[in-house]
Amino acid sequence: MDTPGFDAYQQEHAFDSIVNGIRAVKSAHPDARIAGILYITGVNQPRFEDLDHQLFWFVHAFCGDAFIKRGLIFVTTFWTATGDGQKRAFMSKLEQLQIKWNEGDAVAMPEFYNHGCGYDADGKLDGSFIDWFSESGRDQIARHAREMVARYYGDSDTEPATLRIVQELDAGTPIILKGQIEIVQRAPLVTIDGNQTRLLF
Repeated sequence: MDTPGFDAYQQEHAFDSIVNGIRAVKSAHPDARIAGILYITGVNQPRFEDLDHQLFWFVHAFCGDAFIKRGLIFVTTFWTATGDGQKRAFMSKLEQLQIKWNEGDAVAMPEFYNHGCGYDADGKLDGSFIDWFSESGRDQIARHAREMVARYYGDSDTEPATLRIVQELDAGTPIILKGQIEIVQRAPLVTIDGNQTRLLF
């Protein structure tokens, strides 16, 4: 299920759209389970200002610790570096994203997947950047993506964790998370190290 992005000033709209989508799936297929979430963001975009602080909080509140550890994958895209300097810059941005998440929640660390980087047979980064603009490169990127989905969400003896929002929907209390979103939207803006963020208590 594709969902709207978690954009600035659109958090409540995104929340309502996602919840309505989940309700529609559960209504049509009561036994369906959400095996995982792929959160997609461009590695070539600055993403650590006000929205990103809210995003980390939102993802945590939406998923819950158990689901984050077993079902959430941060997918970074646009690995189209053209030189060694840009490649180093992109890898630095990835490290920043991982550090920021670890600072926000060291307990529930999601998996990261770089859509456009090379992977070995064990699913480990091999240090290469794949050519997005060649047919063979796009085929390789697609193959890596299929392997990633099978690796994380394929057949398993482990029962998938349940999203926190699904637990709230089943209990009839999704207003808990929605109310928290409204609190974040009303929080005052402050500037820290030159970046604006919302002051949450």
